[in-house]
Amino acid sequence: MRVSHWVGEQIAASITLILTEASACRTKEAQRAAEQFAPPHRRHVADSVKLERTRLGGSQCAFALDSNRRKKTMTYIALGVNIGNLSRGKRPREPMVSRCDRINRSLAQKGVDLRVVGFYRHTGNLVLETAALHTKEAANFLSEADGATWMAVPEETMRKAVEKVRKILPPQDEERVRWTPGLAFAVTKPASGSIVSSAKVRLRSIDMDMVAAWKRDRTTERGRLDNTMREGGWGAVSKAVADQTNAQWTARSLTSLDGVLNRTKLVRG
Repeated sequence: MRVSHWVGEQIAASITLILTEASACRTKEAQRAAEQFAPPHRRHVADSVKLERTRLGGSQCAFALDSNRRKKTMTYIALGVNIGNLSRGKRPREPMVSRCDRINRSLAQKGVDLRVVGFYRHTGNLVLETAALHTKEAANFLSEADGATWMAVPEETMRKAVEKVRKILPPQDEERVRWTPGLAFAVTKPASGSIVSSAKVRLRSIDMDMVAAWKRDRTTERGRLDNTMREGGWGAVSKAVADQTNAQWTARSLTSLDGVLNRTKLVRG
C-alpha cells in the first residue's frame, strides 16, 4: 500500500509539472504573438536582440544594435518633411518598418556609417546612430537613401529643447480652445531670426534653428478636438515659421517628440 501510494504521488507530481510547463509555454507564445502583431509604435521592445533587430528593420540593423558598437556611437533624432502627407490619396503609404529597412539596406550597400535603429509612429520620427557623422552629414545621407527630405538633431539637444518649452508659460486660456505645445526645426538655414505670432499659432524663438510653438486647436464641449473646425496641423506651423524666415522648417508636437525620445531608451534596452 505504501509503495503504491508513493508511486501515485510521483505520477501526480509529474503530471503537475508537465501541465505547468505547458501553461508557461502557451503564455510565452501568446506574448510573442501579441508583440508580433501589435502596431509597430506600440510594441514593447523585446529582451531578445534578435527580435529587436527584426522589428527595427531586419539584419541590416545588427550593426547598430551591437552593444559594443553602441558604446561608441552618437544618437540623433531625425525628422522628415511632410512624411505624414506623402502619397496621401495617390498610392499606399509605405509602412515605417519597411521604410526603415529600405533605408538601412541602402546605407549599408554604400558603406555609410549611419543606421536607423528606431522610429515613432508613421510621421517621420526616427532614431539614428552613427560613429562619426555630424548632424548635417547624417541628414544628407538619410535624405539620399530615403528620397525624402530629413533633418537631424542630437538627442541631448532635443531633450533640452523639449524641457525648455515645458517651462515656458502657455498662451492664456480661451473658451473651447486647446493650445498644443510643440517645436519647429529649421531644415535649411534661416535668413532671419525674427518671429511673430499669429492668431492661430503662438511662436517663441529658442535659437536660430528652433522655435517653440503653441498650436491653437478648437475643442468640443467635452474638451475633445473638434474635427469640424480644424485650424491647421503642424504643417501649418512649419509654414508660418518658414514664411517669416525664408527657410524650410518642420514641426512636431511635444507628444511626438517625447515618443521618439523614448524610443532611444527602448532600443538601448
